[in-house]
Amino acid sequence: MNRGFVKFILAYVLFVIVPVNSGFCEIIDKIVVIVNDEVITQREVYRKMAPVYEQVSSIYGEDETGKRMEDAFKGLLEQLVNDKLIVSEAKRRGIRVPKEEVEAELDNIKERFKTEQEFYLVLDKQGISINELEDNYKNAIIAKKLIDLEIGPKIQVTPIEIIRYFKNHMDEFAVPEVAKVRSILIRVKDGRGSEEALTLTEDIILQLKSGDGFDEIAKVYSEDSRASSGGDMGYVKKGEMMKKIDDVLFALDIGEYSEVIRTDIGFHIFFVEDKRPPQNKTFDEVKSRIEEIIFNQKIQKKLKEYIEKLRAKAFIAYK
Repeated sequence: MNRGFVKFILAYVLFVIVPVNSGFCEIIDKIVVIVNDEVITQREVYRKMAPVYEQVSSIYGEDETGKRMEDAFKGLLEQLVNDKLIVSEAKRRGIRVPKEEVEAELDNIKERFKTEQEFYLVLDKQGISINELEDNYKNAIIAKKLIDLEIGPKIQVTPIEIIRYFKNHMDEFAVPEVAKVRSILIRVKDGRGSEEALTLTEDIILQLKSGDGFDEIAKVYSEDSRASSGGDMGYVKKGEMMKKIDDVLFALDIGEYSEVIRTDIGFHIFFVEDKRPPQNKTFDEVKSRIEEIIFNQKIQKKLKEYIEKLRAKAFIAYK
């Protein structure tokens, strides 16, 4: 089977455990949708919303976060309904998953953690039992098997399609300038107004000027989800951040930090550790990627059509 297809399907239906610090909401085990003989619980929806909330709330203020989370909630709920439709149909058709396949997926997840103890600590923190995780992976594999049976063999990508795509989308394969960035965020919040937050941020600038390490200061003062890693944002593409931040980042030289930048959520300081110039990739470098892109586009179209057929004959009740 095409490897891109496998990755696409797993991304489509697979629930993946990641270490997050979520203050999103209290998880309540309440049914929100019934899909044939499957159910979607509030607990399931909110858990999958947690990483989204972490990301959105670290960028936007409270009002904008609320609006964006409402839209994200609706989109995720519909995605979960689609997932359940596929799982329900797979079970109806008698598709089974050997226990060994589920265990293999769990082993792959455990390898992402330093120790098995850390893996179970994350499960406990997110309120997930190992049995629940096994069920999630079992359903994901069942769904993949059904889609492989119904759609996968019908999809083909020709050499002509790959060449045509490359010629028409060459800009997509131009690698933009990137910068490896660290950040410090001081929030404006209850009990700390703008003036006090700015004063603290300016004090941090003085510490940086005195030679203190940016990563160590970030661990002590920063108030976003990256603080524990010294504010490490990894490599950021030019044009990826909001314009006033992007303009500052890519005007900095390696080893320089920014002046204070104000956003809706507080005051930021950025540090550039490394930079890489823009570059163009050759056809041979991107040929496999283009095949995967076209394959996934065709899969998405066929999958959408297939799900609509399942919806037409399904029982779906929103509570």
